[in-house]
Amino acid sequence: MPKVSIIVPVYNVEKYLRKCLDSLVNQTMQDIEIILVNDASPDGSDVIMREYQQNYPKIIKCIFLKENVRLGGARNRGLEIAVGDYVAFVDSDDWVDLDYIEKLYHKAISTESDIVYADYMMVTDMGNESRPNIYPQLCGELNEAKRKANLLLTGAGACACLIRRGLIMDNDLFFQEKMVYEDMALCPMYTYYADCLGRVENTYYYYYQREDSITHETDAEYQKEEAKALLLLLEECDRRGITEKYPEEVEAMFTKYFYAWGMYGVYRGKFSNPPKSYMKYLAEEMHRRFPDYKDNPYFYGNIEPDLIQYMFENDNVWLDQNIEETVSYINYYCQKRISGRLNRLFDKLAGKKTALWGAGKKGREFLKAAGSSCTVDCVIDKQEALEGKCMETGEVIYGPKAGLEMAEVVLVANKNYYEEIRRVVKEKNENIRLVNMDIYLLSEFSAEECLE
Repeated sequence: MPKVSIIVPVYNVEKYLRKCLDSLVNQTMQDIEIILVNDASPDGSDVIMREYQQNYPKIIKCIFLKENVRLGGARNRGLEIAVGDYVAFVDSDDWVDLDYIEKLYHKAISTESDIVYADYMMVTDMGNESRPNIYPQLCGELNEAKRKANLLLTGAGACACLIRRGLIMDNDLFFQEKMVYEDMALCPMYTYYADCLGRVENTYYYYYQREDSITHETDAEYQKEEAKALLLLLEECDRRGITEKYPEEVEAMFTKYFYAWGMYGVYRGKFSNPPKSYMKYLAEEMHRRFPDYKDNPYFYGNIEPDLIQYMFENDNVWLDQNIEETVSYINYYCQKRISGRLNRLFDKLAGKKTALWGAGKKGREFLKAAGSSCTVDCVIDKQEALEGKCMETGEVIYGPKAGLEMAEVVLVANKNYYEEIRRVVKEKNENIRLVNMDIYLLSEFSAEECLE
C-alpha cells in the first residue's frame, strides 16, 4: 500500500512532462503511487503517459478524461482513486528534488503534521529564485493564535507541500472545477482544519514559469476569475463558520487577496491596459462586502504600500470619494496594541545590539513612530547607494557586511524579504537572531516565539 499519492494533472505539456515524471519515478522513497490525470489534452501527452505507465506499472496509474475540467477537476479525479496516507500535488510542467517526498513524509510522520511545506524555486529562462512556502513561525501545533496568523499569512497553493489525505476527505476540501485560480478558492482553509504544520528545508519544488502558461496570458477574460475564486473562498468561510469565529482575520484575508492582489494584477502584467470595468467591479464589490476595510487592525501590516496606494486611488476614481489618501504607517505603528507589542519586544532586546533591515518606507516610518522608546543601533540595506547615509531619525545605513558585524539581533521590516535576509544573516553569523516584524506585529505571538 503506498504511503504517498502524487497527483499530476496533465494538459498541453508534451515538452515538459518527461522532466516532471523523471523527478517522480526516481524518488528516493518508493512507497508511492503516481496518478496522472490527462485533462483532455490535445497534444501528445497521452503517449508519454502510457509509455511511463508501461515502464513503471507498479507506481503509475493513468486517468484519461474526455472533457477538460482544468486543474481543479483533474486533481479531484486523482483524489477519487488515491489511497496514500498523504497526498502531493505536482503540476506537469514542474519537477521536484529526488528526496522531496522522502523528506516531507518523514517530517510529517515524526511531527504528526497534517501538512508539511517545502520551499520552492521559481524557475524562469532567466534563472532561479528560492522562495519560502510558509514562514517558520507559523509551523508546529496550531493554537488559536496560529490559526489566526495562518489565515492572514499562508498564501500557499496546492503544490510544494504534503497533505494528509484524511484532512481533505473529512473536511470536503475539494477543488473548484472548470476555472483558473481554483486553489485560491480553497487552500487558505487547509491550515484552518490542520492541527499541526511542518516545514522542511534543503529540498525543493521547482515551479517553472513558462511564457505560454495559461496564467501568464495577457488580457484573457479568465484573468478575472481570480476575483471569482476569492468570492467563492469568502462564501466557504461564511458557510463553514470561519468568518463568525475569526471575522477580522477573514476580512483582512479577503481584502489582501481580492482587492490588493486584484489591483496588483491590473498594474503588473495580467492586462496590457488597466480594465476600467474590472477595476470598478473590484472597488464596488470590496465596499459592498467590507465597507470599512481600511479600519481592519491588520490592514497596514498585511499589505504592501504600493498596493494599498492602488486601492486608495481606485476607490477615489470609482466611488466618488475625492479623498486624498496616501499610505502612512505612522498611525499603524502608533496604535495602542502595536506600540504595546513594540515596547515588549524592545524590553526583551534590552542590552543587545539591534539592527533594522530595511531603509524603505516601512523602515523609515517605523523609526519615526517608535522614537526613543525603541532603540535601534543601525539600519541595514543592500542598496549600495544608501550606504553611509543617515535616516531622518539619525541612524546610519550600513551594507549587509558591515551592519551584521555589529548586530546581535536583526529586525526585518518587510515579511516578503524575510527568508532572503535570513539566509544572508545565517551565512554571516549563526548566532545572530532575527525577528520578522510583520509577523510579530500582526500576530498574538510572544517576542520569544518570533525570535529565530
